[in-house]
Amino acid sequence: MIVSITFLELKDYIKRHFGKIVNLAKVSDHEVCISYTQKIIFKTVDVPVNVSIDNVGPSSIWVTYGGGFGIDMIIAGVLAFIKGKFPELNDVLRSGDNRQLCINLSSMSNIQTLFERVEMTGISVHEDHFEARMALL
Repeated sequence: MIVSITFLELKDYIKRHFGKIVNLAKVSDHEVCISYTQKIIFKTVDVPVNVSIDNVGPSSIWVTYGGGFGIDMIIAGVLAFIKGKFPELNDVLRSGDNRQLCINLSSMSNIQTLFERVEMTGISVHEDHFEARMALL
């Protein structure tokens, strides 16, 4: 089975739940550029981050993000903010080595039962959406 989410749907979700406006653009079949506008003192800058989907497990996604030291600090801050505001995500988002992040979807209580019935077999990036391939168990 294929499940898809458009970039627009994801952007709207992020805006509604986190109050941040992001832009998404395909880089390759397994990489997307996520950018957002950040006010820094007197200047507004666009902050782009390339996110590559490295591996997809039955209920986990391993991604690597590209950027320099500044991007590392921003992402660390965002992760700390998200985990502080939503403690239930502590087991969902795990930082690894070399700018790698593991997203363990089966640790999310509201979709835990879903991953008892399906497993992910792949994720791909298209021009205006993501597609997740899943197999019924």
